[in-house]
Amino acid sequence: MLKAAGEMRAEAIAALDSIRPTFELCDAVKASIAAGEAAKRAIRVIKQRIRHESRRLANIESGFVRALAPAARHQVDCKG
Repeated sequence: MLKAAGEMRAEAIAALDSIRPTFELCDAVKASIAAGEAAKRAIRVIKQRIRHESRRLANIESGFVRALAPAARHQVDCKG
């Protein structure tokens, strides 16, 4: 999906040279850039949340592994 969007973006940028500049085109380009920046921020937040959840799940998993591990067997000589 991101690869296709990148290809479409490259095609649109290449086509800009053939379009006569107008105020409408300028407004459309500004809106497109703003939308791209908003998408970039959203993706950054999603990546941060994924990293956070991944760490949280790793901590939970390690807790289960520790809980399921057999208790250490200490040899204490009580015969004195």
